[in-house]
Amino acid sequence: MLVFFVLNSLLLLIASAEIATQQTAKAVQITGSLGQCLLEIKPRICDTGNVLSEEDRTKLDTLLAKVEEGTKREGYPLKIKTKSCGHQGITMQVIQLKAAPAEDMDTLQTQLLQLLQEYTEAHPCMRIAFIVLNADDDKVENRRFWCGVNWNVPVKPSEIVELYRNEISLVVKAEYGHALNNIADKFLAMASKRLEVPFDEVPVVNANNNNNNNNNNNNNNNNNNNTQPLVDGTVQQQNTVEVQGEKAQPAEQQVEEQSENRGPEQTQSTGTESN
Repeated sequence: MLVFFVLNSLLLLIASAEIATQQTAKAVQITGSLGQCLLEIKPRICDTGNVLSEEDRTKLDTLLAKVEEGTKREGYPLKIKTKSCGHQGITMQVIQLKAAPAEDMDTLQTQLLQLLQEYTEAHPCMRIAFIVLNADDDKVENRRFWCGVNWNVPVKPSEIVELYRNEISLVVKAEYGHALNNIADKFLAMASKRLEVPFDEVPVVNANNNNNNNNNNNNNNNNNNNTQPLVDGTVQQQNTVEVQGEKAQPAEQQVEEQSENRGPEQTQSTGTESN
């Protein structure tokens, strides 16, 4: 009788997880092989267009597993019903696109934002980070980058975009695998260091600050940015996700911008730049 009860409970848990995943996938309606890859959020590369080499994909998958393992710390759910979630690592999923048109990239960004929100609600203990890189052999300026994280990832999207900017020279040369590996590796170093700080001392991040390069996604900023104290006194965000994007630019424009930014009168900007 006890064995039957345990088995029945396990089946119910599995069924609930499958329903949550199906509902999430249905809600955002990401179709095709990319949609299949995103049915389950886990540390891996979704490269349905075979942009990267098999060696690059293997290296990146290994590194993404290392990111999750290396960031396992005591976590807390968005809506605290228990003391903690146990040790949770950051699940980073990377999407490499093959020359997606601008309108498709914009649509995917909206869908991924919805997916991130849905998953955070369905799996409140998960730490999730999405990275998207669009390849284009003809136009460097179409090589767009986008990232999104949910509320309990200690690295802001603006900081991930900065990691991407540091790899622009590789992106311009279409060395996408190398660039993505460097971004993930530096993200791991940054996140693991910050996760050493006790949860109640981590500064509250202003969530859902979606600043697209073309400023076309302002409708994603409808959530308010308020925080509320919980019963135990911990200040917790009501918002769940934060996203940001960036566009590559031709090498001559990069040099011009870098030379302009080196002047002593320039101040560092934390916003997204439009190229």
